[in-house]
Amino acid sequence: MKNQDTIFRRQSIFRRHCIVAHLLRESEYVFLLEPGMAVVNDDIRLEEFIDDRYDMTMYDKFTSWEIDTSSYVVKNTVWSRDFLMKLAEFETKIPSSSNDNTALHILLQKTFYPQFTEDAGNCMKILENLEFSTGNQQIMLTFEACIRSVIGENHEFKNNLRIIKKGTAWTREIWLTDSKWNQNRDFILNGLKNSHQTTFAHGVLSDILLGRQTWRSPFINTPSQEKCDFSKWEYDQSLIVSKFEIDEYLTEKFEEVEKMRWQSLAAVGNYMSKV
Repeated sequence: MKNQDTIFRRQSIFRRHCIVAHLLRESEYVFLLEPGMAVVNDDIRLEEFIDDRYDMTMYDKFTSWEIDTSSYVVKNTVWSRDFLMKLAEFETKIPSSSNDNTALHILLQKTFYPQFTEDAGNCMKILENLEFSTGNQQIMLTFEACIRSVIGENHEFKNNLRIIKKGTAWTREIWLTDSKWNQNRDFILNGLKNSHQTTFAHGVLSDILLGRQTWRSPFINTPSQEKCDFSKWEYDQSLIVSKFEIDEYLTEKFEEVEKMRWQSLAAVGNYMSKV
């Protein structure tokens, strides 16, 4: 049953890109959002993140050095539909224990930097170490650190794709700032899993007992999905803080992630030596 669940989840994360490609045929733009995301600030609009110079806009995940595949905005063009279908088809081209984040980084190299195929081949050797084990996530992160070092820190790929830098996109994880947010910088918060919801602030004891990814609701009462009336939203005012305080949280996390990225790059040689 566990293997069946893993297979189903893997199929669903790849097929969502195929679904978006088909939906695009009848839409000017499509925004992909994932479960666990919630709008907290109705003063900001999705349209603010559209740049019609590009076919597709993605963003750097804050908690790692991955380009996130769980949420993006895409324009209806031949290129974008073709790119999404190629991403979906990668399900059968990479190890079964990897995911669409891994596939995206390979596809970016092949699409925009085919001249670096030999260098990227060294990174691909890392994936040969993938097995169904608790170490898979670290192996994939090491691979992604490797492949991004090959293609460079570029955030614009011709007129086809742009990557919004870490912490400046339409969404970020709610738990990064202990559920606190700011009305001038935050729009959508993610990571709002029911199983992780709590009423406790982060602290040494709560982090040990409950984990670091717990979150408190931004609302006093959960907004009604049937009544799309922003004026009725009741916020927990204790969680609305200054932009300076939010930036302090994020700067600390950014430095932590950068340290982890360099550690992953240092581990590249270790994985290659196992092949």
